[in-house]
Amino acid sequence: VRIRARDRVRRRKVVGGVRCVKGAAAVRSDAAVHPGPEDGPAESAAAKARDALRALRPDTSEAQLALAAALGTHAPALLPLVLADPTVLDDVQARPLDRTDDRDEIRKQFALCAEAKDEATLHRLLRQTRHRAMVRIALREVLRYADIDQTAGELAVVGSAALDAALSACRHQLVQRFGDAMHSPEPEGGPAPVPIAVSALGMGKLGGGELNFGSDVDLIFFYDTDDGQVGDGLEVTVHDFFTRPVRLATQALSQGTQ
Repeated sequence: VRIRARDRVRRRKVVGGVRCVKGAAAVRSDAAVHPGPEDGPAESAAAKARDALRALRPDTSEAQLALAAALGTHAPALLPLVLADPTVLDDVQARPLDRTDDRDEIRKQFALCAEAKDEATLHRLLRQTRHRAMVRIALREVLRYADIDQTAGELAVVGSAALDAALSACRHQLVQRFGDAMHSPEPEGGPAPVPIAVSALGMGKLGGGELNFGSDVDLIFFYDTDDGQVGDGLEVTVHDFFTRPVRLATQALSQGTQ
């Protein structure tokens, strides 16, 4: 995913103008799934995919070679993700491909990303998790366990889960440095201050749960109020505080695949 963001913060709004180009959930190339018969050029693509994976991992099972062949034939832009890290297929096979990963399951997969303590770790975990999710979703459609509508819905959940994890991790990193952005809902003497919430609004296909492998994603970020302070209130304003995690999160999500 490559993301372009305007990164402007206004009262009650962090304007993201976030656009994920060529792959809402992770790939920086055409990754459309093209089911079709394996003959002619397709048969050659399948054989090349098998040979490439076998060269990297001689003990690869026949089942995994078949999955690589399916990717090489019908979703060739995703095959490099497997060749870069053949353990992706171990994860894909850990759960039956005829079973849909629901929203909770996908969010659980990204939970470790949300705990990343630094930017480099976050970038690495996001890449690894997205790659696994993308390959699994593509194979489910290629092998006809999922139709186009199911694929679109799963991609939307992956995009949302990746965003939530990145935003959570980046906010936590800033909290460790400056303290959290807090708001007192009642006058002095009332309940203790509570963290100011930040939300992302998915526009277009993301909001409608209709992403495909080449969709752009547009987001608008909102935070609740400027009536509060960050830490001791001396270093960072609430406005600046929420600009930073949005910028860091969009940078994390914009890292190309490796």
